[in-house]
Amino acid sequence: MASSGGGSSVHLSGELFKALTDMIGGQVQVLFDDLPSSVGHIQGGRLRALAVTSGQREPSLPQLPGVGETVPGYEATAWLGIGMPSGTRSTPR
Repeated sequence: MASSGGGSSVHLSGELFKALTDMIGGQVQVLFDDLPSSVGHIQGGRLRALAVTSGQREPSLPQLPGVGETVPGYEATAWLGIGMPSGTRSTPR
């Protein structure tokens, strides 16, 4: 895997992807992951989710409690975005 630098958000995203593969394969027992990369595996029964770390339950997985329901005040969230100059166009390959 290549990234823009060790410890960068891109590098850590790649490491999380590798960790997800290890979790599904049974090499690791616990994983904190971003929901978009895990939700399909959770819904497909390949991963067993214990909770979400946001302040509220996730609408796409309403059966999962929030960690804050057991540990008052706990909340850990992240936001990722993509930026580009205005006028940038997609070019089909």
